[in-house]
Amino acid sequence: MTTPNVLERLVSIRESLYTIKKDRTKTLTTDSFRPLYDHLISALEEVPLDTFDHNNEITAAADEILFILSLGFLTVGLRGAAIGGFAAISTIHSLLSQLTMAPLYTHAELQVLCDRINTFEQELGSPENSEFPLTPALVRLMQREVEGCRKYMPLALSRFEGMNESHFKYQTQLVHARRELLNHLTLHYNEECDPAPIQQLANELEELDKTVKTVFANDSDNRPGCALLVKQIEICIPHVKRFCEFGPTINPSVIEFMPKLIEINHTFELFLMTHRWTLRETDLFVYKEQLDEILHKVSERVESDPETHVPNSDFAIVVFLTRKARALLFKILDLAEPVDEILSPMYNQLQTTKRCLIEVRNMGGLSDLRELYPYQMKLASIDNAREDGKFVVNNRVPAGQAAINAVLSECFELCHELKLDLETREEEEEEDDEEDDEDDEEEEDDAENNEE
Repeated sequence: MTTPNVLERLVSIRESLYTIKKDRTKTLTTDSFRPLYDHLISALEEVPLDTFDHNNEITAAADEILFILSLGFLTVGLRGAAIGGFAAISTIHSLLSQLTMAPLYTHAELQVLCDRINTFEQELGSPENSEFPLTPALVRLMQREVEGCRKYMPLALSRFEGMNESHFKYQTQLVHARRELLNHLTLHYNEECDPAPIQQLANELEELDKTVKTVFANDSDNRPGCALLVKQIEICIPHVKRFCEFGPTINPSVIEFMPKLIEINHTFELFLMTHRWTLRETDLFVYKEQLDEILHKVSERVESDPETHVPNSDFAIVVFLTRKARALLFKILDLAEPVDEILSPMYNQLQTTKRCLIEVRNMGGLSDLRELYPYQMKLASIDNAREDGKFVVNNRVPAGQAAINAVLSECFELCHELKLDLETREEEEEEDDEEDDEDDEEEEDDAENNEE
């Protein structure tokens, strides 16, 4: 098959996926994606593997299809499948490529990304999923993302060269201070900004600078890491003072992107709080496309310092927002539950019930056994919905059985724990009452004896 024909087939598959993800009238299942998955495998079989070693239209189209399929797999609870992790790895790749532009990250945050990359590599090397087998072409496409991540990781780690655990605490404080500054400036980018909070951050950074120099003054073993940390702080302080004096300044060439970037970040933050109830993972692709488009245009216009590669201060807020959006997108993907969309309402109810029971326990437990009845009724209704120990919907067993059963068991255990706690407290109160009665009787006897 010729390259144009393969590309046409890939475009057709991509358009079909667009149609599926836009249709909110139907519940997504594995059957929604299986035919298109098979078509993708068939199309890629006609392409030599070395084609995927280069950036071209076929590779770009296949990557986009894999990203949407990955979101679809997350929607139907197939997080454990390698394809299900592709969207997260692709996002990490994009995130790492931006770190030189916006070096606002801690060692702990970078470690999370490293761990996710390692986990994904293990998934690629594990036995194939019989329902959605991996072909050499698919493996190669996904390995490209891993290789892209590995390419940028040494550069990202270079910001911690010579540092150890004793430095990370202070480096984290620096990152949080810079984020706080940029978040404040974002809120007031198109209006007059109160300089007081910025001046306070400038003072905190100067204090941090003095603390680091004092703590590591006579520590020769930690001197290289200390020098790098001090350099990062001292690069930051003049920028903060400049913002304090002149307020937020944004380069005119990128200010047009601010409203949309703020909207995307706000949407992602809401998804992090409410995604179990409001988010269908396939919806994320729209925001990913918008972010890609903005990032491409912003990257072309950003002017950076030739030595540090850090964007000039009038680009700082826009670059910060693009990277923040990527980080939030990864968090949303990483928090996706391994539960089919059709079982999500039940799973959400159980999670809410669990949180309520934990809150009751934290508030001191039950005061009356009747307080437990609503929770027991809800758990019983869900437990009775099982057929032979499984939740069956429309004659199929959706993904997420283990996750739901685990939370259900936790809820039953919490109920039992709360009931035992109440019984124990009631027994102790009865014993105390009996002891009080005995004491009262002894006092009465003593009083009578004294009268005699």
